[in-house]
Amino acid sequence: MQQRRSARAHRTASHPAVQRTAPLPTIGAAATTAGWRDRLATGPSSPLAAAAILITAGLLAAVLAFGAFQAVTWLTAADRHGSAHQAAAPESTRATIYTIAPGRPTPTPAAPSPVAIADEPGDAPDSPGPSDAGIARLVIPDLGVDAPVVVKGLDAHRVMQAPEQPHEVAWYHFTSFPGRPGNAVFSGHLDFPGTGPAVFWDLPSIDVGNVIEVVLTDGTTYQYQVVSKTVYREATAPVAQIVGPTPTESITLITCAGVFDRTIGRYEDRLVVRAERVA
Repeated sequence: MQQRRSARAHRTASHPAVQRTAPLPTIGAAATTAGWRDRLATGPSSPLAAAAILITAGLLAAVLAFGAFQAVTWLTAADRHGSAHQAAAPESTRATIYTIAPGRPTPTPAAPSPVAIADEPGDAPDSPGPSDAGIARLVIPDLGVDAPVVVKGLDAHRVMQAPEQPHEVAWYHFTSFPGRPGNAVFSGHLDFPGTGPAVFWDLPSIDVGNVIEVVLTDGTTYQYQVVSKTVYREATAPVAQIVGPTPTESITLITCAGVFDRTIGRYEDRLVVRAERVA
């Protein structure tokens, strides 16, 4: 009997009973779990940690704001540069489409020729001011020219219209008006079929310093002094320079010159006389 009790006790000590419930957490584990739960719910409890997070957030916001400011500044500068570039882009002047005589291609502008310097229109004490009266006559005392002036423009092919009569002078309404700033352009025939010499027959003999007068219908007279006389080939004449605006108050006279080409019925060259206002 004593031997059977000893054997049973030995088996019980060697094979303990199986635990059928999960072990409860220890006090330390429960405290740790509660601590992390509190941190997740309430955030960092240390004032230094909270301050560090606020500073970091502030720096990040500042960096983002600076980046946005730089982007806006760059885009604004690029847009301003593009607008300035577009505004600075040169426009072709209207004068480049004009030809000096009918039926010819538009000449290619060339470098300007040097001109002499004339007196300023304000130098004369009795210089007349601008007038709304029409243009009546063009007078060149040294050549004996005293001709009526008619108004002309461009034909359907955008070619400068020539005077219809041999002794008329044409003023072109797309140019400046005499007595006002800019370049007033006139033209006249050198000769004329069935007539012979025309209004500007003697224009090739005009000299620098000679005076040209433009008389208006109200009697106002503007005086201009010749500063240059140039002959251009019609095919290569610098049209923009000839009929385009000038920095001084000027008039320009145009007529034929050179050899008459019977195959095309026109002169090969053009004589251009430039004069600047003196009174």
